[in-house]
Amino acid sequence: MNTITNMDVKSILDEVSNNRIYINLLNNIYELKKENELLKINFEENKNLQKKYEKLKEKDEKLKEKDEKLKEKDKKLKEKEEKLKEKEEELKAKEKELEKEELRKEKQLKMIIERMGWVSDRNVVLRKINENLQKKCNMLEEKKEKEKEKEKIYEDYFEERIIKTDVHKDNIKKNSVRDDFTNWMDNLELLKVERERRRTIVGLNNKKPYPIGLWSFIQEKTMTSENPLRGYKFIDDKESQY
Repeated sequence: MNTITNMDVKSILDEVSNNRIYINLLNNIYELKKENELLKINFEENKNLQKKYEKLKEKDEKLKEKDEKLKEKDKKLKEKEEKLKEKEEELKAKEKELEKEELRKEKQLKMIIERMGWVSDRNVVLRKINENLQKKCNMLEEKKEKEKEKEKIYEDYFEERIIKTDVHKDNIKKNSVRDDFTNWMDNLELLKVERERRRTIVGLNNKKPYPIGLWSFIQEKTMTSENPLRGYKFIDDKESQY
């Protein structure tokens, strides 16, 4: 069995130390070890960095999610804001319409109040007009009744006082009719009030020169326009008149 002595070791070391190639090899090995250590350190650092990167990436993803959520919320808020603006515009438009409607109703109410006043005045005027018309109608009706009554008086007078004889010498003059009619009226068996009323109807109380329409009535009755009326006489006449 071979044993290595100290002398052998020394000789080997001397030989190695003097061997350039060997020295370079050792240096290379040293450098490799050093690099390896550095690589290990870098690897650990890279590993740590990778972890940090992963964490940062995870944080970034979370931040992105939050950002997306915030964007979504912001979008919804904008949509709500737009809707609120639309509603605000609608409310403003409705408010304007209500103001216009209020003004229109106020004008209508004012017109109605004015019309009510006008209608009230108009009703007063119409009532007065109606009253006047009613008075006129009553007066016309009264006049018609008086005309009818006057004709009835003249009819009665003609029947009682005038007779047709067809005798040419018999005649009745207009003035004679007035006097005879007045006498006939004064001798009617009537109360004084009624007699006066009838005298008023025929115009004897109005200081008229002749009873209103009496001669025209007699002309129509006898169908002649002559004066005197020939062929007629008063009933109580015993002789013909000239």
